[in-house]
Amino acid sequence: MNDTDHEIVLVIAPHPDDDIIGCGGSILHHLQFGNQVFIAYITFGDGGDTGNFQQLRRTETLEVARRMKVNEKNLHFLGEKVLNVNIHRTRELLMEILREIQPSVVYLPYAGETTHPDHKAVHEAAIGAIRFSPGRWFRKEGDSRPTFSIEYVLGYEITEPIAHPSYIEDITDVFNEKIEALKAHSSQNTGYAWGITGLNMARSHKPGMYAEAFEIIRATHLF
Repeated sequence: MNDTDHEIVLVIAPHPDDDIIGCGGSILHHLQFGNQVFIAYITFGDGGDTGNFQQLRRTETLEVARRMKVNEKNLHFLGEKVLNVNIHRTRELLMEILREIQPSVVYLPYAGETTHPDHKAVHEAAIGAIRFSPGRWFRKEGDSRPTFSIEYVLGYEITEPIAHPSYIEDITDVFNEKIEALKAHSSQNTGYAWGITGLNMARSHKPGMYAEAFEIIRATHLF
Protein backbone atom coordinates (compact mmCIF):
# COMPACT_ATOMS: atom_id res chain seq x y z
CA MET A 1 0.00 0.00 0.00
CA ASN A 2 1.13 3.56 -0.56
CA ASP A 3 0.36 6.82 1.15
CA THR A 4 -0.27 8.97 -1.92
CA ASP A 5 -4.06 8.61 -1.91
CA HIS A 6 -6.43 8.41 1.02
CA GLU A 7 -8.38 5.16 1.06
CA ILE A 8 -11.47 3.85 2.82
CA VAL A 9 -10.59 0.56 4.50
CA LEU A 10 -12.90 -2.11 5.92
CA VAL A 11 -11.58 -4.83 8.24
CA ILE A 12 -13.90 -7.80 8.79
CA ALA A 13 -13.21 -9.73 12.01
CA PRO A 14 -14.98 -12.85 13.32
CA HIS A 15 -14.27 -11.81 16.94
CA PRO A 16 -12.82 -8.76 18.70
CA ASP A 17 -9.01 -9.15 18.71
CA ASP A 18 -8.85 -11.16 15.44
CA ASP A 19 -8.36 -7.88 13.58
CA ILE A 20 -5.41 -6.93 15.78
CA ILE A 21 -3.83 -10.39 15.56
CA GLY A 22 -4.09 -10.58 11.79
CA CYS A 23 -3.65 -7.02 10.57
CA GLY A 24 -3.26 -4.66 13.54
CA GLY A 25 0.02 -3.26 12.25
CA SER A 26 -1.44 -2.71 8.80
CA ILE A 27 -4.42 -0.90 10.36
CA LEU A 28 -2.00 1.41 12.15
CA HIS A 29 -0.21 2.11 8.85
CA HIS A 30 -3.49 2.96 7.15
CA LEU A 31 -4.25 5.41 9.94
CA GLN A 32 -0.77 6.94 9.60
CA PHE A 33 -1.44 7.47 5.89
CA GLY A 34 -4.67 9.30 6.71
CA ASN A 35 -6.90 6.48 5.50
CA GLN A 36 -10.31 6.02 7.08
CA VAL A 37 -10.61 2.62 8.80
CA PHE A 38 -13.88 0.84 9.54
CA ILE A 39 -14.08 -2.48 11.40
CA ALA A 40 -16.97 -4.97 11.34
CA TYR A 41 -17.02 -7.42 14.27
CA ILE A 42 -19.26 -10.35 13.37
CA THR A 43 -19.56 -11.73 16.93
CA PHE A 44 -18.62 -10.42 20.36
CA GLY A 45 -16.41 -13.47 20.97
CA ASP A 46 -18.46 -14.03 24.10
CA GLY A 47 -18.72 -17.81 24.04
CA GLY A 48 -22.51 -17.57 24.08
CA ASP A 49 -22.66 -15.40 27.21
CA THR A 50 -24.92 -12.53 26.15
CA GLY A 51 -24.79 -10.78 29.51
CA ASN A 52 -21.95 -9.03 31.30
CA PHE A 53 -19.17 -10.78 29.38
CA GLN A 54 -20.54 -9.58 26.05
CA GLN A 55 -20.52 -6.03 27.39
CA LEU A 56 -16.97 -6.53 28.64
CA ARG A 57 -15.80 -7.59 25.18
CA ARG A 58 -17.43 -4.50 23.69
CA THR A 59 -15.78 -2.27 26.29
CA GLU A 60 -12.39 -3.83 25.57
CA THR A 61 -12.89 -3.30 21.84
CA LEU A 62 -13.69 0.37 22.37
CA GLU A 63 -10.49 0.68 24.41
CA VAL A 64 -8.53 -0.88 21.55
CA ALA A 65 -10.04 1.70 19.19
CA ARG A 66 -9.02 4.48 21.57
CA ARG A 67 -5.43 3.21 21.74
CA MET A 68 -5.20 2.85 17.98
CA LYS A 69 -7.09 6.10 17.30
CA VAL A 70 -9.81 4.41 15.27
CA ASN A 71 -13.01 6.47 15.28
CA GLU A 72 -15.51 4.71 17.54
CA LYS A 73 -18.27 5.58 15.07
CA ASN A 74 -16.50 3.41 12.49
CA LEU A 75 -17.00 0.22 14.51
CA HIS A 76 -19.84 -2.13 13.56
CA PHE A 77 -20.97 -4.90 15.93
CA LEU A 78 -23.11 -7.39 14.00
CA GLY A 79 -23.96 -9.52 17.04
CA GLU A 80 -23.86 -12.98 15.47
CA LYS A 81 -23.68 -15.98 17.80
CA VAL A 82 -20.30 -17.55 18.49
CA LEU A 83 -20.00 -20.98 16.84
CA ASN A 84 -23.31 -20.38 15.07
CA VAL A 85 -22.72 -17.58 12.57
CA ASN A 86 -25.59 -17.24 10.11
CA ILE A 87 -23.73 -16.92 6.80
CA HIS A 88 -26.69 -15.57 4.80
CA ARG A 89 -27.56 -12.89 7.35
CA THR A 90 -23.91 -11.93 7.83
CA ARG A 91 -23.44 -11.59 4.07
CA GLU A 92 -26.48 -9.31 3.84
CA LEU A 93 -25.27 -7.12 6.73
CA LEU A 94 -21.78 -6.86 5.24
CA MET A 95 -23.24 -5.95 1.84
CA GLU A 96 -25.06 -3.04 3.47
CA ILE A 97 -21.88 -1.85 5.20
CA LEU A 98 -19.90 -2.13 1.97
CA ARG A 99 -22.47 -0.14 0.01
CA GLU A 100 -22.64 2.51 2.70
CA ILE A 101 -18.90 3.18 3.10
CA GLN A 102 -17.70 1.99 -0.35
CA PRO A 103 -14.18 0.89 0.65
CA SER A 104 -11.37 0.41 -1.81
CA VAL A 105 -9.50 -1.95 0.57
CA VAL A 106 -10.98 -4.89 2.51
CA TYR A 107 -9.28 -7.28 4.96
CA LEU A 108 -10.87 -10.59 5.98
CA PRO A 109 -9.75 -13.99 7.34
CA TYR A 110 -8.00 -15.92 4.58
CA ALA A 111 -9.51 -19.10 3.12
CA GLY A 112 -7.21 -21.40 5.13
CA GLU A 113 -8.73 -20.35 8.46
CA THR A 114 -10.89 -23.46 8.66
CA THR A 115 -10.35 -24.95 12.14
CA HIS A 116 -12.50 -22.36 13.92
CA PRO A 117 -16.02 -22.47 12.43
CA ASP A 118 -16.52 -18.73 12.93
CA HIS A 119 -13.41 -17.91 10.90
CA LYS A 120 -14.55 -20.20 8.08
CA ALA A 121 -18.12 -18.86 8.08
CA VAL A 122 -17.00 -15.22 8.11
CA HIS A 123 -14.66 -15.81 5.18
CA GLU A 124 -17.51 -17.31 3.15
CA ALA A 125 -19.94 -14.54 4.04
CA ALA A 126 -17.41 -11.79 3.37
CA ILE A 127 -16.38 -13.15 -0.03
CA GLY A 128 -20.04 -13.25 -1.08
CA ALA A 129 -20.63 -9.70 0.12
CA ILE A 130 -17.54 -8.42 -1.70
CA ARG A 131 -18.65 -10.13 -4.90
CA PHE A 132 -22.24 -8.86 -4.92
CA SER A 133 -22.30 -5.46 -3.19
CA PRO A 134 -20.43 -3.13 -5.63
CA GLY A 135 -22.77 -3.57 -8.61
CA ARG A 136 -26.42 -2.72 -9.20
CA TRP A 137 -27.67 -6.27 -8.73
CA PHE A 138 -28.98 -7.81 -5.49
CA ARG A 139 -30.19 -4.46 -4.16
CA LYS A 140 -33.47 -3.44 -2.60
CA GLU A 141 -35.87 -1.52 -4.79
CA GLY A 142 -35.08 2.20 -4.73
CA ASP A 143 -31.42 1.78 -3.72
CA SER A 144 -29.79 4.44 -5.90
CA ARG A 145 -26.38 4.48 -4.26
CA PRO A 146 -23.62 4.50 -6.88
CA THR A 147 -21.64 1.45 -7.90
CA PHE A 148 -18.06 1.27 -6.67
CA SER A 149 -14.87 -0.75 -6.98
CA ILE A 150 -13.08 -2.69 -4.24
CA GLU A 151 -9.50 -2.55 -5.49
CA TYR A 152 -7.71 -4.63 -2.85
CA VAL A 153 -8.96 -7.64 -0.90
CA LEU A 154 -6.42 -9.21 1.49
CA GLY A 155 -6.81 -12.35 3.57
CA TYR A 156 -5.12 -12.33 6.98
CA GLU A 157 -4.01 -15.15 9.29
CA ILE A 158 -5.31 -15.62 12.84
CA THR A 159 -4.68 -19.12 14.18
CA GLU A 160 -3.55 -20.92 11.02
CA PRO A 161 -0.48 -19.42 9.30
CA ILE A 162 -0.64 -18.81 5.57
CA ALA A 163 1.55 -21.42 3.88
CA HIS A 164 2.57 -19.24 0.94
CA PRO A 165 1.92 -15.54 1.63
CA SER A 166 1.59 -13.33 -1.43
CA TYR A 167 2.07 -10.03 0.40
CA ILE A 168 4.18 -9.05 3.41
CA GLU A 169 3.74 -5.76 5.30
CA ASP A 170 6.69 -4.59 7.42
CA ILE A 171 5.16 -3.42 10.72
CA THR A 172 8.36 -2.95 12.72
CA ASP A 173 7.66 0.75 13.29
CA VAL A 174 4.22 0.09 14.83
CA PHE A 175 4.69 -3.36 16.34
CA ASN A 176 4.78 -2.15 19.95
CA GLU A 177 1.56 -0.20 19.39
CA LYS A 178 -0.06 -3.34 17.96
CA ILE A 179 0.84 -5.38 21.06
CA GLU A 180 -0.35 -2.64 23.42
CA ALA A 181 -3.67 -2.57 21.57
CA LEU A 182 -3.94 -6.36 21.81
CA LYS A 183 -3.38 -6.21 25.58
CA ALA A 184 -6.56 -4.14 25.92
CA HIS A 185 -8.44 -7.41 25.38
CA SER A 186 -7.61 -8.26 28.98
CA SER A 187 -10.38 -10.84 29.34
CA GLN A 188 -8.53 -13.04 26.86
CA ASN A 189 -5.32 -14.98 27.46
CA THR A 190 -2.83 -12.12 27.05
CA GLY A 191 -0.06 -14.71 26.90
CA TYR A 192 -0.91 -15.21 23.25
CA ALA A 193 0.87 -11.91 22.57
CA TRP A 194 4.05 -14.01 22.71
CA GLY A 195 2.72 -16.21 19.93
CA ILE A 196 1.84 -13.18 17.78
CA THR A 197 5.29 -11.75 18.47
CA GLY A 198 6.94 -14.95 17.29
CA LEU A 199 4.79 -15.15 14.16
CA ASN A 200 5.38 -11.51 13.21
CA MET A 201 9.13 -11.94 13.79
CA ALA A 202 9.17 -15.03 11.57
CA ARG A 203 7.26 -13.20 8.84
CA SER A 204 9.93 -10.51 8.64
CA HIS A 205 12.83 -12.95 8.01
CA LYS A 206 15.07 -10.31 9.60
CA PRO A 207 16.33 -10.11 13.22
CA GLY A 208 14.64 -7.40 15.25
CA MET A 209 11.94 -6.75 12.65
CA TYR A 210 8.26 -7.66 12.44
CA ALA A 211 5.80 -8.20 9.60
CA GLU A 212 2.28 -9.35 8.80
CA ALA A 213 1.53 -11.86 6.04
CA PHE A 214 -1.43 -11.84 3.68
CA GLU A 215 -3.05 -13.75 0.87
CA ILE A 216 -3.89 -11.42 -2.01
CA ILE A 217 -7.45 -12.23 -3.00
CA ARG A 218 -7.85 -9.26 -5.30
CA ALA A 219 -5.50 -6.51 -6.46
CA THR A 220 -6.40 -4.32 -9.42
CA HIS A 221 -2.85 -2.96 -9.45
CA LEU A 222 0.21 -3.45 -7.29
CA PHE A 223 2.38 -0.43 -8.12
